[in-house]
Amino acid sequence: MGKSVRLAVVGDLILDEYVLGTPERISPEAPVPIARVEAREYRLGGAANVAANARALGAEVVLFGVVGGDEEGEVLRSMAEKAGVDPRWVVDPSRPTTLKTRVIALPTRQQLIRMDMEDGSPLPDEIVDEILTRLDDAGPFYGILVSDYRKGVVVPGLVNRIVDRFPGVPVLVDPKGDDYSLYGGAYLVKPNRREALVLGSTLESGVEKIFSVTDCRWVLVTLGGEGMALFSRDGERRDFAAQAREVYDVTGAGDTVLAALGVFLGEGMAMEEAVSMANVAAGLVVEKVGTAVVSREEVEKALLGQGKIFSAKVLRGILSALKARGKKVVFTNGCFDVLHPGHLDLLRRAKDEGDVLVVAINSDESVRRLKGPDRPIFTQEERAMLLAGLEFVDFVTVFEEDTPYEVISLLEPHVLVKGSDYRLEEVVGRDLVERVVLVPLKEGYSSTRVIERIKNAGIH
Repeated sequence: MGKSVRLAVVGDLILDEYVLGTPERISPEAPVPIARVEAREYRLGGAANVAANARALGAEVVLFGVVGGDEEGEVLRSMAEKAGVDPRWVVDPSRPTTLKTRVIALPTRQQLIRMDMEDGSPLPDEIVDEILTRLDDAGPFYGILVSDYRKGVVVPGLVNRIVDRFPGVPVLVDPKGDDYSLYGGAYLVKPNRREALVLGSTLESGVEKIFSVTDCRWVLVTLGGEGMALFSRDGERRDFAAQAREVYDVTGAGDTVLAALGVFLGEGMAMEEAVSMANVAAGLVVEKVGTAVVSREEVEKALLGQGKIFSAKVLRGILSALKARGKKVVFTNGCFDVLHPGHLDLLRRAKDEGDVLVVAINSDESVRRLKGPDRPIFTQEERAMLLAGLEFVDFVTVFEEDTPYEVISLLEPHVLVKGSDYRLEEVVGRDLVERVVLVPLKEGYSSTRVIERIKNAGIH
């Protein structure tokens, strides 16, 4: 990852308190358990949890909202700063900082009761104006994340005013309740299933109504154990299967999704790629107890366990983490249409030049432009799958251009490997790497020759 993405998070700030104790007996005063308190923990909640997750994923984050002039507000500030978040919120002594206290029974970690201290009335105009002024002063931003927990910050017109102040900057909203007119002008709205169904009898009809009311470009519906569904304005839907291996607690999972979308869209990923990354992050956070954050490293480790074939933009993030840990990245490319011993020898030698080998292959359209209408023999999916099956190949990606210059620029490898049939001055991307290595080719092998041998042998 290059320069960190700068994000604003606007919304309802919540302090989550966890009181953990072991139930020992039933109270003589009422039929309730008496628990001996063993620990008390505070965590960032609501918009503050969104901000902490975005920071853990590598973004620079400025946080806006309102807290009370109380001890809880000071705890929130201290925790936000410790998490690396820049708190620019307004202090309003007339209302309390929102505090959610959960009493948790040990060792089962079952929640016994939750108590909320809050004032959910809409913020007065002067406080809203002050939040917007501070937002103006703190820009620019790659994206603005709005976290609505119906605690008074997201008042009518707020989102529209943000959109007007920052033209061209995507505003992503995590909604609450049934009044979607609050989110007019948003780039993306991210309801859960229940929130999407308040406007329609089916998911599709509810989403269609959200598009109509908000005029947003995307709706991402989180579906719990079923994953997520991404809808575009043109009516297309793509489903993303849930990633969690074991669900302990869904508290704050939506915060993680919103944060991840902001970070990965800000880094230049396409929407579907960013949702894929957010889906992985959500699968990790529900395996933790309580409101929690997911780090960049955790997401990238999870991706490493999912296979070897990635888009170049997703792969860029993974390689950034590997390079940060001192790994040397080697890159080679080609059509790799019919895999043969010459390819295997080249790839083995390429892997010897570093720690991580990335193979970029031309897309089917690119191969046709370079080799003619009868090629490729194998589709890009088949070629990628064959290469990924080799133990000395770590990652495979597909590029659409006729040369790999753009993908090399994006991935920033240390070493570029090509066959010795190239002269150094002919190697595309040589100006983007530390070193170019020309590997001697195995005599008598090329995809074209192999195809001719098959034809001459009468094999069809």
